[in-house]
Amino acid sequence: MIRTIKQYTVKFFIFLTAFILSACISEDKPESINLALSGSVSLYNIFSDVKVVQLETTKESLLRAIGRVKYYNGSYYVMDRGSYIYCFDDRGKYQFKIASQGKGPGEYLLISAFTIDKFNSQIILVDVMTQRLLFFDMDGEFIDRKEVKMNNTMNYNRVFALNDSTILLNSFNHYQLVFYSLNEEKVIHKDFPIKGFEPWLYSYQLGNRTYALPNFRQDILDITEIKPVKHFTWCFGKNNNTERQIEKLISILENDHYNGCIHEAVGRDNLLNHYFIWIHETERFKIAVVEFENNFKHVVIDKKQNETFVFDYFKEGVSIALSSVYANKVITYEHRGQSVFKEMGRELPYFSIGYLSEEYQHIIDNHNSEIDNPFIVVYTFKE
Repeated sequence: MIRTIKQYTVKFFIFLTAFILSACISEDKPESINLALSGSVSLYNIFSDVKVVQLETTKESLLRAIGRVKYYNGSYYVMDRGSYIYCFDDRGKYQFKIASQGKGPGEYLLISAFTIDKFNSQIILVDVMTQRLLFFDMDGEFIDRKEVKMNNTMNYNRVFALNDSTILLNSFNHYQLVFYSLNEEKVIHKDFPIKGFEPWLYSYQLGNRTYALPNFRQDILDITEIKPVKHFTWCFGKNNNTERQIEKLISILENDHYNGCIHEAVGRDNLLNHYFIWIHETERFKIAVVEFENNFKHVVIDKKQNETFVFDYFKEGVSIALSSVYANKVITYEHRGQSVFKEMGRELPYFSIGYLSEEYQHIIDNHNSEIDNPFIVVYTFKE
């Protein structure tokens, strides 16, 4: 996802100067990851299973465009352009949808984010237009709604259930993290000390903990509680972003001399040495996709085998399109015949028919992108 640097406010960059870059492991120690490596890694070094699921096409389930997919308890929950939430079972058979646009009870104007609250077995929708949370049971029946209005209109774009009584909302603007108490029915904290990360790509959950990576930083923070705690540091030695580079970036932004996209600012002796595209973590793996020297680098730490992989593409010739990640699955999807991840002026295929079984090849061969719902490609991480 390309973001123009001008989208980041001057205030944010000035705030960044208050940080002292982490003194992470130096480049000559083995724990420092060398981004210049280009290993040969198979999908099956990291994933135990790859499958294709054709989402059933009916009059009631016809999708316009997938915005996000979550997998929970044997079902896929699909957000369609902020308008509806569709539920399909594990084989893609349509189950139900939440389609209640309006201003009345149980209705919403625009869904900007949703999540599955495993603590209370609920589906939570965020209506960014009315600044509300809406709660539905796992069959799509409306339960309740809560107001999360504040002085400033918030562009809520991620939501997490931290426990059975606290909801965390992410926003691109003003307050980055907003903690909402279900018991007290109000925002209980919003003055979070760490600003400037992109919640869409840089926050995730593992077990009962929630983590985030502030933009241009190396440290993953545990943000489950109001006071953040460092969880892990991605260290790339000499290819870490330096304080001098950050200061230069601030100076250019303040003088409004830079009108490019952030990818144009990455490269040795440039504004940034590297830029995180996406991060995630499972019980076994820590995963990052990093832009480095005009290329994508997959970086995977296998915690179980104590191994680190750095590579450009999987040897099957694909690069995982990081469309939706939920728990132990990466879920990518076809849309109107598009089967590539487009970024940095390149097309990166997210699947190759060559390593799929005949059953899945048959699904793809018989798929009509003009009239059929998209199919999704599901990668399940090894345990």
